[in-house]
Amino acid sequence: MRPLTLTEQFDRGMRVIHKGREVAQVMRVPVMHPCKGHIEFISKRRRRPTPGISMDAKNAVFVFNENEKMPGVSVFFDRRPAYVPFKVLSPKNAAMLHVWNIWEGDYGSQDAWLVNSGMIVEEQEPGPDGQRRWLVRCSSGPNDEPNFDDLVFRMELAPLKPCADP
Repeated sequence: MRPLTLTEQFDRGMRVIHKGREVAQVMRVPVMHPCKGHIEFISKRRRRPTPGISMDAKNAVFVFNENEKMPGVSVFFDRRPAYVPFKVLSPKNAAMLHVWNIWEGDYGSQDAWLVNSGMIVEEQEPGPDGQRRWLVRCSSGPNDEPNFDDLVFRMELAPLKPCADP
């Protein structure tokens, strides 16, 4: 009998542990105030499939390039700069940020949450200004065995400073 894939374990509601480390299908980060952040791509294991990440936020909007507002975004390792800054604006001052790994399929499709797809999320020490930081190691789904070196990235979030009155 073959071992269950990561996706089969997630689908059964199981807590997924791989080689002693907890694996997440989606990284969930509560956002209580508008914040600024960035994704920094560090490495990928192979050329194909092209890895990336998707982000969305319930009750919030992302801002890229100072004026591009969107409810979510997908960013591929090979198609963006290694450093991708963004803001999360929440009209209700409470949102949930979702981040998950994706990859480009054989015919240009965007795939996620298949076979052995998952992430090991390591929350790191807060930055000097109190920013939250994570190191995320991703396994793309097409792997026969999970490999959390398929994509490695950092994410950082910090509250936006209130503007001073003129």
